[in-house]
Amino acid sequence: QGFAPHTTYKYGGQFPSRPDNVRFEDVDGVARIRDLLIVESRIRDAIAHGYIVDREGKHIDIMNERGIDVVGDIIESSLYSPNVQYYGALHNTAHIVLGRQSDPHGKYDLPPGVL
Repeated sequence: QGFAPHTTYKYGGQFPSRPDNVRFEDVDGVARIRDLLIVESRIRDAIAHGYIVDREGKHIDIMNERGIDVVGDIIESSLYSPNVQYYGALHNTAHIVLGRQSDPHGKYDLPPGVL
């Protein structure tokens, strides 16, 4: 769905809007959509299997009281993520990619959107 923030930056200028039915594009120097989909798939697989793979290849069980925290760590790519190289930085990168969809290649030098 599209998004029209109807708001301005603190020092002037409108936040860009995003029309309906936008096909998300790679954002130069930030991320490729394909890579975000791969990372998302890895996180979904970890949840479905009930474990996360750490840097050494060991399994970390997430089917316990701490599991939701570990899943949150990999989605947020926090300092506590057991394997940033494999699970990436989905949450942070997705925000940047969404915010840059009005000018993903920097052609118009638009400021990022509200995300």
